Amino acid sequence: MPEGQETDIRPVRLLNVVEVSQLLQVPVATIYRWRHRGEGPPAIRVGRHLRFDPGDLAYWLHDLKADAAARRRRHPHSQDLPWAT
Repeated sequence: MPEGQETDIRPVRLLNVVEVSQLLQVPVATIYRWRHRGEGPPAIRVGRHLRFDPGDLAYWLHDLKADAAARRRRHPHSQDLPWAT
């Protein structure tokens, strides 16, 4: 860290793949598939292991929710279609 520059970095407990899959209620394989496709929550590689910052996961979920709301606004009656359920 450069001299005279202070930062407030606090350690946070990172989540592992199993914990994230349990929180999102999806299989572990889905987390890995999303990562391979670049679609899932951002992960940090610590050695051979993937870890997830809870704050990053919260932002990812917020963005996912906002995207879904925007799609509903663009297509308000799509939920009435039989294949959209």
